[in-house]
Amino acid sequence: MHCIGCTGRMTDSSIHWAIHVMIEHNDRTHILRSWHEWELRGRERRIVLVVETDLEMRPEGDNFDADLMDQVRAAAVAEMRASPSAIHMVRIIPARD
Repeated sequence: MHCIGCTGRMTDSSIHWAIHVMIEHNDRTHILRSWHEWELRGRERRIVLVVETDLEMRPEGDNFDADLMDQVRAAAVAEMRASPSAIHMVRIIPARD
């Protein structure tokens, strides 16, 4: 794990905050990194597990593999369930270049 700092952004009357710790994954799940973000809407706070993958996510893409994406989803849900924090949602995003 390493610190990535704290970032905030506002969208459609909500505020997203990334928590400081990013987890780097070195397994075969195609999950490169994951982190938690807070989504604030009024007085409500939701925790989002953000999962970064190296897989093609667009079904029309040449390298898209539905079975591998299902494995990423299953691994993300398992990580969500194993978290000591209550996670409200999982967001899977493509790897940053």
